[in-house]
Amino acid sequence: MSIFGKVFPNDALIEDENWNRPLMGAIKAALAGRKVPEFKMGVKHTPFQMKVWKGISKIPFGKTLTYGEVAAMTGCPKGARAIGQAMGSNPFPLIFPCHRVVAAGGLGGFAGGLELKKYLLNREKALIGSSG
Repeated sequence: MSIFGKVFPNDALIEDENWNRPLMGAIKAALAGRKVPEFKMGVKHTPFQMKVWKGISKIPFGKTLTYGEVAAMTGCPKGARAIGQAMGSNPFPLIFPCHRVVAAGGLGGFAGGLELKKYLLNREKALIGSSG
């Protein structure tokens, strides 16, 4: 079972390059540190989840914020745990970069595993360092 099958067990995976082109473009932009273009998301979410996902999209490439800082930024200053839950249901962790959110005292969690979180953070810092 693919990762998408685990996250979306009741949905059909569309394996069509033309259909997925906007998503692929968004992923490529995210990996390169460019602004992620808008794309149609056929994913069920709550208004709060989308508010959190859009909020973490504003964290600059190579930077981090704590769960508490994201909670304050999204208007939920005592909601660090709720922020973590919303990020745990994030279907596009490269586009909505939850790896950039860390615990106040350390790395925090990441649905893809802490090794991947460390890799993504170090990769972003390396790309910033090599660009100038």
